Amino acid sequence: MTGQSTFFVELAETAAMLEKASRSSLVALDELGRGTATLDGAAIASAVLSHMTHTIGCRGLFATHYHHLSAEHARDPGVAIMHMACTVGGGDDDAVEATAPAKDDAMATVEDVTFLYKLTPGACPKSYGTNVARLAGLPAAVVARAATVAAQTQGDATRLSTEQQRALQDLAQLLRGQPEAGDLVAAQKRVVEAMAA
Repeated sequence: MTGQSTFFVELAETAAMLEKASRSSLVALDELGRGTATLDGAAIASAVLSHMTHTIGCRGLFATHYHHLSAEHARDPGVAIMHMACTVGGGDDDAVEATAPAKDDAMATVEDVTFLYKLTPGACPKSYGTNVARLAGLPAAVVARAATVAAQTQGDATRLSTEQQRALQDLAQLLRGQPEAGDLVAAQKRVVEAMAA
């Protein structure tokens, strides 16, 4: 596959695996979709996971950092959601296994995370990418800035998601009844505005 992008090669290899896989196969995929834009990568990863479990019916190991896939497939009987455990805390006395999101102090996750390399049931409670950046030797100022940007971005994404959900819930509630045309148009406009914001 000379002259092909890394992403193209990744998808060609995935296509070959899916074509040859059967119910008795074990398919391992690591970070599928990482070579493209986040939304496209996440969509491809989700579709491939669904295809593996529902169309092929094979067993697989599917490692991803697309956290929303855990929620998307949480009720899927063909998917067991697991994560690699870690402890968050400054020492043995105050270290606790991370099973819920840490407080909003982004620097705590940079300084005080220890990876346990232990497979644990459930979704990973949050990302510890800035800690990995620190362990990899990025300058402290870069890691601190990354932690700040990550915290701000997460806050923006959460707020936007809440606004979108509220607009969609209002529209759904309206559609359950017999809405007036003007009310329906106004509700649809709020949904469009929330999605565009």
